[in-house]
Amino acid sequence: MDASAVMAMVFAGGTALAGLILVFLGSSINAFDSYGAAEQAAVRGRFRLRALIAIGGLLSSLLSAGMALLHELSPGACSFSASLLFISLAGLLLLALACLAVSDLYG
Repeated sequence: MDASAVMAMVFAGGTALAGLILVFLGSSINAFDSYGAAEQAAVRGRFRLRALIAIGGLLSSLLSAGMALLHELSPGACSFSASLLFISLAGLLLLALACLAVSDLYG
């Protein structure tokens, strides 16, 4: 498999992952807004952590897609490696978000 095919897959995966994380971020914000003003203060830390991880994952996945596109326009080892690094980081951050969500269910 050549680098161009890999970068096409990373571009598609990065944009799809960004969309998935954006949906999770939106649902987290909606869940936070469902609390009353007094209750929001008690749960703010938990939701802030989720939001920061989600923003990091969103930016990482968009950066991976951008680096993959850059590699297609101007091939180079740096953009190839950076794209793979950012998509891996986004995947790890998504895993962290999933673990946080499951930990809320099981206490």
